[in-house]
Amino acid sequence: MPTALNRLTHPGGRLTLGLELPLDNDWGQSRLATDRKAGRPFGVPSLDAHAHLARLADRSGFAALWVRDVPLYDPVHFGDAGSVFETFTHLGHLAAVTERAVLGTAAVVLPLRRPLLVAKAAATVDALSCGRFVLGLASGDRPVEWPRPPSRSAATPSAGPSICCTRRTRWCSAAWAPPASPRRRGSCGSPERVRSVCSTATRACRSCWPPS
Repeated sequence: MPTALNRLTHPGGRLTLGLELPLDNDWGQSRLATDRKAGRPFGVPSLDAHAHLARLADRSGFAALWVRDVPLYDPVHFGDAGSVFETFTHLGHLAAVTERAVLGTAAVVLPLRRPLLVAKAAATVDALSCGRFVLGLASGDRPVEWPRPPSRSAATPSAGPSICCTRRTRWCSAAWAPPASPRRRGSCGSPERVRSVCSTATRACRSCWPPS
């Protein structure tokens, strides 16, 4: 059964291309003037057409759509606000408006989240997208996002156990497999599959969270 990672690989070995969201992130002079007029801060993209652009990318054959996880807007150290929307909520919407492209996180800032909730959210998106989801994890790169700044080592003591916990869920292979043939959009996320997936995630996370 093909996985989301298989979808990113061209059968002939050719390069595949994906897009990082948001797609409407123009920082040209004319756009900056429009943003100022609208009262939109620098680095905050307009998301008025985000669903339309995601559908267009999907129909155009791009292999994947990647969503960044930027919990806080930090205009001093980083000039952009990332994808703006909360990561998993956004991915749930993208699962409903796209049909082919792989949906991925690049990447979820794991030390700021409970691994159990990350596992459940990821498993839900995977089910709703019919197995098109790839979970990318990161420790974070913005000091403003660290729970206990300014020490990075102090901010991420549980990153190792957390990543271990999330990886151990293995929801795709252990709990369910996507259907062999295309089905009506939205039909993959049945409550039974999600319950089975999340039960597997819960058992895995209880074995190593919280860290001692």
